[in-house]
Amino acid sequence: MFERFYNWDKDSFDKLHEKAYPHSSKATRTSFYQTLKRLEVIYDKPIDELDLIYLKDPVKLYQHIKESKYTDNTLTTTFTSILKMLKMLDAPLSHYNSYVKVLSQHTKELIENKRNFVASQDLPSWTQLQDLYFNYLPKDDFTAQRNYLLVGFFMLLPPVRISNYTRFKLLTDDEVPSDNNNYLMIVDKGMFVIFNKFRTSHIQGQRILEIKDEFLKQYIEAYLETYAISKGQFILPKNTINNKPLGQNELNELLFTETLTIFGHSFTTQDLRTMFLRDTFTEDPSIREKIEIADIMGYKDYNNIFV
Repeated sequence: MFERFYNWDKDSFDKLHEKAYPHSSKATRTSFYQTLKRLEVIYDKPIDELDLIYLKDPVKLYQHIKESKYTDNTLTTTFTSILKMLKMLDAPLSHYNSYVKVLSQHTKELIENKRNFVASQDLPSWTQLQDLYFNYLPKDDFTAQRNYLLVGFFMLLPPVRISNYTRFKLLTDDEVPSDNNNYLMIVDKGMFVIFNKFRTSHIQGQRILEIKDEFLKQYIEAYLETYAISKGQFILPKNTINNKPLGQNELNELLFTETLTIFGHSFTTQDLRTMFLRDTFTEDPSIREKIEIADIMGYKDYNNIFV
């Protein structure tokens, strides 16, 4: 079915992807290329020696990925890129739909497993987690103080996706920039978090959220002063030497390990988001408040906010 593409290497497919999706973001192009490299690892051969075996049987591809070292989220990403490739190669609709069916079933299983996990855990309430956070005293060094602040952004503000904090800079001007960075803005009228770039920003536009918690505001001010973080620098850098920002994977790992230290449980971003919404909505806020909270957290499908 795809014989004329058998000898294509990953760079050839990468160029075809760029041509087929000229307006895709750099992150999307990188994700597609990473999928090609991942396939080489899974099958232990270069792309141009695989005869597109991964485009022939979605069930076998699913089994190969499940037997590998990759996570369920990576499996989802891989299938999403495979679907794009099938479109690029003009695959028959029935064949394309066979891959959609496998991915859809996998997604349903993930959602159900997540719901079952949260329901089965005897976890602290959101208020109890906040109390544990307030009562925890981090070590007196940069790494510990930075990690504590990261958790604070999730505990004392609506927990957004962690990618919102990857390029998170200090802003001390009243003029709010509309670029690809996110900002912590500190001005006379208050302290604000500005999200220009996030997963659903193309739908929701810029989000500005005031930081009202006095503990968090005081901690931020002390942290910035102690580690001499100035205007235009990253709030959550790798170190204090060159102020390079932490990447998304690094932030995910820090959140997972730091929550274990503070709470006695390791939590992912999605765990915290689910728990926050579960407890917040249990308090029965109005429909308008529910929608505002979901918007701040970056949801565009309100049917799936608890997964």
